Amino acid sequence: MKKSAWILGVILLAALFLRLFRLTELFHFTMDEELIAWRAWGWFNLDRPFLIGGISPLQVHLPPYFYYFSSLLLWPFRFDPVGWGWWAGLFSLITVFILYKLSRNLIAPLLYSVSLTAVLFDRHYWPLFFNPLFILLVLWALKQKRYLVLMLTLVLAVTADPSNLTLVLFVLIYNARALGKYLWLGAGIFIAPLLLFDLRHQWQNLSGVSRLFGQLGTREPNFNGFLLLPQSLVRFWYTAQTNLIEVYSYCIPYAQARLSGISIWLLLAAAIIIILAVRRHREIRLLLLSYFVSLGVFGLLGFSLFDHYLTGLMPIWAMLTAMIIRRLPKLSALLVLVVFVSLNLYQFSRVNNPYGLKFKQELIVWANQNLKGESYNLESVSKCHRENGLRYLFELSGNPPQQSFMDASFAWLYPQAPVASPAAITLLVTDKNDQPSLPIITVNSFGAMKAYLLKHSDSD
Repeated sequence: MKKSAWILGVILLAALFLRLFRLTELFHFTMDEELIAWRAWGWFNLDRPFLIGGISPLQVHLPPYFYYFSSLLLWPFRFDPVGWGWWAGLFSLITVFILYKLSRNLIAPLLYSVSLTAVLFDRHYWPLFFNPLFILLVLWALKQKRYLVLMLTLVLAVTADPSNLTLVLFVLIYNARALGKYLWLGAGIFIAPLLLFDLRHQWQNLSGVSRLFGQLGTREPNFNGFLLLPQSLVRFWYTAQTNLIEVYSYCIPYAQARLSGISIWLLLAAAIIIILAVRRHREIRLLLLSYFVSLGVFGLLGFSLFDHYLTGLMPIWAMLTAMIIRRLPKLSALLVLVVFVSLNLYQFSRVNNPYGLKFKQELIVWANQNLKGESYNLESVSKCHRENGLRYLFELSGNPPQQSFMDASFAWLYPQAPVASPAAITLLVTDKNDQPSLPIITVNSFGAMKAYLLKHSDSD
């Protein structure tokens, strides 16, 4: 027992190190994260509470609980988004520990702790960050018959991201009676803020349901969802992507590249393992069936499918892989573990983020020094995703732009509305090689981003 405790302690330390090492340099802070940061900053600094959370692909907003919780996490760090990175590392330890308790072996938590895909998902604080923990809590609550914990977990999961409706489907299939006693409590917690919002805003949120039904049948069906399960299991074992913008991005070329080039033999091995698990383990069978059905329906309705919808399955993949390894002869099992750990640690040593928070903060310091108090506009020209996150960081620095490329999305969150007339200086941030047409005051590079201070002529 003492030996297991020591080994688990080492695994937890390794997991924490891999999730906190080079934290600011690798931290991902773009539009999704920026929106949550604006809400947190506005709640505390502008006294702006809110009744709704993020918008979902289903055309309705979610309840605000995830945003409020994220705001409380960010407050001790004076709203510097890197604070979420510290919290993400700590919450990941809870995930690893519960995985140990459920799997009843040390192999599964070891695999989860060092898998590069799991590490990178755990380092990304956004609405899907808690999905692995939510899945484990649901499994634990069902085993222990803690149905109040189960209901609260489901409510928090779905209010964080609608992809967790899959967990509700799983519970309904596995044991629908588990929801009975606390169903009205869960429904009330979920609906109350949305109902209050709609009562105050002429049912604007509920009208999204009609827009959703109006769009059904207008999109081309997407059949890729049926392949996401084996593809994501393979990526748990090994991923070639070490550039974080390629790992996290919604941009279609990056999203397709993450899933292309996977060895057919690894996909076949993953499919066999999934089939074996489906045959022998009822909980995992019904959980994977729920994901398979949900992804299939979502894709057939024409919605875009991304691998991060399967973030929550990372600890399940750790369990399945551990089951296979434990059936091997000891020497073979040890060899597999050494190869798995070594390969993933090597890939981790190559991870980089040319759009990381560290580069964005350095860009802001440089820009503020060169602007010398003059008014400016903030613009972005990007290959794909735009250099989001900068508008909030400039606000945090105390030197917001007069106008910016994010005003259309975020102006309603600013303490003051953008100035109608543009400034004489523009800060242009780009990852392209094109030279700007305006006269350049000064230029500097930060990771993949190049920042230009440009001077407008009197005739502009």
